[in-house]
Amino acid sequence: MDRTRGIRARGNSIVIDFMYNGTRCRETLSIPPTKPNLKHADRLRSKVLHEIEFGNFNYSKAFPNSRNIKNFTESSGLINHELSKFLDSKKRICAHSTWRDYYSSVNHHLIPEFGDISLSELKTSHINE
Repeated sequence: MDRTRGIRARGNSIVIDFMYNGTRCRETLSIPPTKPNLKHADRLRSKVLHEIEFGNFNYSKAFPNSRNIKNFTESSGLINHELSKFLDSKKRICAHSTWRDYYSSVNHHLIPEFGDISLSELKTSHINE
């Protein structure tokens, strides 16, 4: 297996390389780079690419101990949680009147309508309705 296939040996481990949501991801498998383990890594990478292509890739399920999970799990958070984080971040930097308008919009319009939907499930059709 060579680097052009997206897997490579590195020391006493194997690195899988792939693109996800426009980001290059590298995951290290803590297994020695033997021929059977390289084949396993190649099959795992193929599975990951297939799931990404069909839109059902779950980063935390595929790589539960990865540091990259935090970069991709926020898109599966509920909208009400993300909007609350947005309000918290704006409270520190906006004028009070601006923040009050944001607060009103978020709590009286956005959360009641979209709050229980995850960001990954939100579609343009939800907004158009």
